[in-house]
Amino acid sequence: MAFYQPDEDESIDDLRAQATVLAFGKTRSARVTAIRILRQVVDRGISTPDDQYRLCQLYEADGDWPAAHRLIRLLLATNGTNPLYLAEACRSLLRRGLTDEAQVWFDKLEKLEPGADRTVELKARPLKVGSGR
Repeated sequence: MAFYQPDEDESIDDLRAQATVLAFGKTRSARVTAIRILRQVVDRGISTPDDQYRLCQLYEADGDWPAAHRLIRLLLATNGTNPLYLAEACRSLLRRGLTDEAQVWFDKLEKLEPGADRTVELKARPLKVGSGR
């Protein structure tokens, strides 16, 4: 399965299903294949925000932070009111010490869901996101 190359005529639903299964794989080759499949979905111009989110997670899990970071920014530019995307972006940015950028997205999250578990969890992080204002 590591050398799987999706056919151009495969349905988007089939590609998404294959990428989802592979994303849960424990090997790097499964992740790389899932990335390749989701890239094809994105490149066809018919990706959903969830496709982009999943691809971002896969890039990050594979250690490709530059690609993940670019995609996080694109995803939030078009879907910056989705609390799940905002919280995950904050977590990713905090893992890399990018507290200023994380703060921008945290502020939006806090306005959307001030008492939600994910907001409270992020606010309690050791890097003090949300406590400096």
